[in-house]
Amino acid sequence: MTRRKAPAQIARQVLREMNITTTPVNIESIIKSYDITLSTAPFQDDISGVLFIKDKNDPQIIVNEAHHRNRQRFTMAHELAHFLLHKKSGIHIDKKLFTRNAKSQTGEEPIEIEANRFAAELLMPKELIQKELKDFDGLADDNEDIVYGLAQKLEVSTAAMSIRLQNLGYLPKEF
Repeated sequence: MTRRKAPAQIARQVLREMNITTTPVNIESIIKSYDITLSTAPFQDDISGVLFIKDKNDPQIIVNEAHHRNRQRFTMAHELAHFLLHKKSGIHIDKKLFTRNAKSQTGEEPIEIEANRFAAELLMPKELIQKELKDFDGLADDNEDIVYGLAQKLEVSTAAMSIRLQNLGYLPKEF
């Protein structure tokens, strides 16, 4: 039985293959490198994005045009994760929609947890965060300044950055 790679490992592999060593990660160019069409649409607020594969030659990621640009970037990475991770894991996704919505953020569904882990590592790579944190050494008054500064630099939401820093052990879980 072969063991499947963890979502974070696959995200790091994508970064290596694309030779990405600086922030912010250009998620649009990564998506385009997989020949995935990227667009926006006016969804209800609780839907962040959709991966739609009508046929193998026309995958599409569509993100909610009303959401903040940083949230859209995370959604793009999340939907890319579904494309890379879940089409190969036995889940039939032809003519199926994967959506990023409030339920996907609850952490109840394993494929949503995997997609979030992939997106976090892709947009906020542990190695690059470690480098960035050295730049903040002694310059930030408190953790909120660090979270805000890193979120701005990596072009992600402060909520996503806070969770990432907690998961990496740089912030307490109750932050």
